[in-house]
Amino acid sequence: MRNIPEIPPGCAPDIPRMDIRGNADLAIFLSGAQHVLAEELVLAFQEAFPEVIQVFWETLPGLLGLRQILAGGALVNGRFLGVYPDVYVAAGEQAASVLVEAGHARREDCRPFVRGRLAILVRRGNPKGVRGVEDLGREDVRVSQPDPRFEDCGHHTLAMYREAGGARLAWRIVEEKRARGTTLLTRAHHRETLPRLSLGSVDAGPVWAGEALRALASGEDVEVVEPGPDLDQRARALYFTVRLKDAPCPENARKFFEFLHCPSALTLYRQHGFLGFGD
Repeated sequence: MRNIPEIPPGCAPDIPRMDIRGNADLAIFLSGAQHVLAEELVLAFQEAFPEVIQVFWETLPGLLGLRQILAGGALVNGRFLGVYPDVYVAAGEQAASVLVEAGHARREDCRPFVRGRLAILVRRGNPKGVRGVEDLGREDVRVSQPDPRFEDCGHHTLAMYREAGGARLAWRIVEEKRARGTTLLTRAHHRETLPRLSLGSVDAGPVWAGEALRALASGEDVEVVEPGPDLDQRARALYFTVRLKDAPCPENARKFFEFLHCPSALTLYRQHGFLGFGD
């Protein structure tokens, strides 16, 4: 195992069922945005398949989860976590392709699933008057920016900036303003944006729509600015279910893989801000 990734301390909550021994009936890796529904998803699956008792899941940022699979494990708080997933719900076709090319999955076991979309969180009352994507380039608007080194969300926000205002806007938000301290990169996960808004250290930040819906439902002091369907990346932010070729529990992997594509699972994803292909 080479290049074993180290999970940043801020990601520790993304492994709520961490079992260092990895002795589970099913192991699931869900790329980060799915943390908003992970527990409900697992409970719904277990209701349908009560024989699957011990379920391990992670909701690490997508690029970290992918590196973990490729390396055969990760370091968490200095301890080696050698859990290998049965099913990975990946953000993006590229992640699925990487696993196929590396011999971890078969192409026929990678299936398009749902779509994500971006939203912009602002403080309640929107004191800086953020009306759209281009306003994130203003010097008086402090931005919390997902780090593209860890998160697919970071790459999608860069694409959104380019579509809204060209390469100049993307450079201004991510490079120029970061150098001035008015754009703050997340340390590991876009969910850091919400506490930053609550503390008043930033004025706005792009997040996945599920994160925005959860913040509103929880009564947080934030509002949502919608970039609009032409900019929110819904056409590009594709999620793929991947059944791993060497799944430790292949029969349960098959059950969960098929469960993800049933109407009840899709309804759950829609309730948390994701889109089906027909939406």
